[in-house]
Parts: sequence; structure tokens; C-alpha cells
Amino acid sequence: MEQYAWFTSGRDLSPVLMLLHSGPIRRIGDRLLDPIPLEIYQEVFEYLCENDDMSVKELRRTLSNMALVCRFFSAIALPKLFAKVYFSGRPGPEVSRTSQFCRALNNNQEPEKSLAKHVKACTFIHWPTATACQASQVAFFTMYCSALSKMTSVESIAFYNVAITKRILKSVKKLCLVNSLSFSECSLVPELDLDQFTNFLQTLRLRFLTIIENKSSESRIFSNAISPALPLHNLIWLEVDNWSIIQRLSELDHPLPLQTLAIFEVEDSALLPKLFRQTPHLLHLYIGTMESGADSSTPVQFTDHLLPKLSSFQGTLSLATLLIPQRPVKKVSLMGYEASCSVSTQQVWEALTKSKAPIRELFIPEYLYCAASLRDCLPNVQVVKLSWCHSNPDDIVPALEPASEYELKQVISSGRLFLQTTIILTT
Repeated sequence: MEQYAWFTSGRDLSPVLMLLHSGPIRRIGDRLLDPIPLEIYQEVFEYLCENDDMSVKELRRTLSNMALVCRFFSAIALPKLFAKVYFSGRPGPEVSRTSQFCRALNNNQEPEKSLAKHVKACTFIHWPTATACQASQVAFFTMYCSALSKMTSVESIAFYNVAITKRILKSVKKLCLVNSLSFSECSLVPELDLDQFTNFLQTLRLRFLTIIENKSSESRIFSNAISPALPLHNLIWLEVDNWSIIQRLSELDHPLPLQTLAIFEVEDSALLPKLFRQTPHLLHLYIGTMESGADSSTPVQFTDHLLPKLSSFQGTLSLATLLIPQRPVKKVSLMGYEASCSVSTQQVWEALTKSKAPIRELFIPEYLYCAASLRDCLPNVQVVKLSWCHSNPDDIVPALEPASEYELKQVISSGRLFLQTTIILTT
């Protein structure tokens, strides 16, 4: 007789039925076929992930169906199915299923207790201050925090619009594998002493850190408060919109292992050379906006030995002309905003051609694409993304009108675009 168990998972917490029988059997009608080696199945299943062709909901449905096939498929599908969990403070159909799972986990029931070991990432979303929450929401939040402490394999925790409480810190402290934290539009409850929170941060060996507030510099109360205590020494990923954190980073007295750095707003471009001297292993650089352009009356200078491993750049035009030459950049996105920009399209294209590695992927404004021959400048490009909504078009081409799709087709048919290049339109 086949045995089965019901359980729930992730954001789309639909029931999953796991049949406990042998491995996959191949057949055509009544005729059995030779089995496929299990290693082949494992290789195929690696392609089951969230991407442009498969949404989260579709992925979960596929994994749930896989779990029904056999014990081997179930063993592969379940870790993927339960890899991420979401605790939302807003009403929705998933709340009862999430609470049911966490309630069973807090009571050490099976299969929830075993399934919790597969959870690698957890997200709290929309949990404002207690005064803004109903009593029932506070009860759910407490239950979720308790359940989190039992998910001992969690490595990454994200908070979106969450008031950080002592209860959260108590739960996270029990998770020895946490190396990634993300705070987006968060706050500290009045009852939580700042020293308690900073002491908590210093106990972690963080490798990935994101702090985003989407506020003016003066209003960034959360990140301004915790900036002095952030453990930055072991980070390989840092994403921030607080310039004070970048300033502190540049003042450290030893090189950092950072590989990915995202700065949403550069308030003083003159600090960048000093910062880049501290990040010799940087592979990916993102610059959102620059208040003082790198091409100002006292232009910033970057020596060739800075960022020797940089492979992808996303930022402003003027910064691109300074950083891309003599560096092995393969992926470029020129969609950043700067207060003023005086570089010409010719200077930008010249900088692109001087990358030490062939550029494979390019995301640029449409007017920049039309200003040069892609075949002549970058013959190795494989993917080109064009945008009609660039932030600084008037600084370079004042009279430019947005191009239509028909005009783009004319560009393609004119032979300026060659076959191995893929165009992706963005508006």
C-alpha cells in the first residue's frame, strides 16, 4: 500500500503529496524501458529554477508535481520547494497555510519538523511597529519568529518594511549558519536598545548585506544609527543607499574581500578612488546616481591598477569612460543618472572598445546605440538591451525624439545589427 503525507511550502503554500515508493520507472504502455541514470535526472533538475520563462508559482507547481512521482524525485524536489519561506503581515490566502505549518513546527510535529531543515532563506514582509498592528498580527508575528528559530539551515534573512524587535534578534541568534541579511525600509522599535542591536550584528559573520531605505540622507534613521556597528570586514556583497556606510568602508585600513558592490547614490565622487583601493577583488559594480559627476572641474582620476578584476559595470556615462578602459569588463549597463554629464557619445564608445575583455552584454540608451556601428565597435556582443527612458538624454542629444519600434526595425534591416546579437526592447 502506498503511504503519503500532506504538507505545505513557501509563498505558494499549496498542499504537496509525497508518494513513498521506488525510483522512476520508464515505460511505453506495458513495456518497460531501460532506466535513465539518476545523475542524468539530477543534471536536468538543475535547470528548474525561477527565471524569465518560469515564475515562482509555476516553479512551485512543477516541483510539487515532481514530488508525486517517486521517492527519488521527491528527495530532489522538496529541498527546492522549501528552500524559501515568506512571512507576510498582510492578509491573504497563504496566511492560514503558513500559520498551520509554523504551528506544527513549533509543536515539533512531522513532517513539518523534517521539512524545516530544507529552508535556506526566510523573508519577513510588511510587519510595521506594534502600534500599527492588530493583536492578531502580533500573535502571528510571534509564532513566525518562534518557527524561524527551528529552521536551523537558514543562511539568508530579509526584512521588508519590518520593525526590528527583541524577539527577532532572539530567533536569529539561534541560527548559526546565517551569513546574509537584508533590510529594506526597516526601523527599530523603541523598546530595542541600539546597543543591543549593534551587539547582535557584531556576533554575525556576514558575507552578504543589503540596507535600503529609499529616503533622503537626513531621514535615514535606521542605517545612520547602525552604520558604526556594521561588520564589514568579511563582506563579499554589499548593497546600500547610505553614503555614510561607504565612507566608513573607505576608511578601513586593509583590503576587503568585496566582490559585488551596489551604491545607490554617490554623494562625493572624489572618494571613489580611495574606496576602490580597498576593493581589489571587486567583480561587479553598480552606481545608481552621482550627485557630483566624475567629469566635473576637478575630474576624478582612476589609476589602471584599481579594480583589476572588474567584469560587470552598471552606472553613469562619465564613470564608464573612466573605469571600463583597461579593465576586463564583459557586461555593461549605462543607465545611471548623474547631476551633470558632458561626455560625448564618441567618448563613451571609445571607452567601450578599450575594455581588456570582449564585451558580451550591453544595456544602453537607444540614442547611444544609433550613434555608432555596433559591428565595428563591439563585434563580440551577444546581447543588446535598448532603453527609450534614459535619465540624461537631453545632456547629450537635446533634440532627440524617442524612437519607435518601426525605426528600430529600420536600424536592424539596415545591416547595422548582425545575426548573433539579440535585441531586447525595454520601455
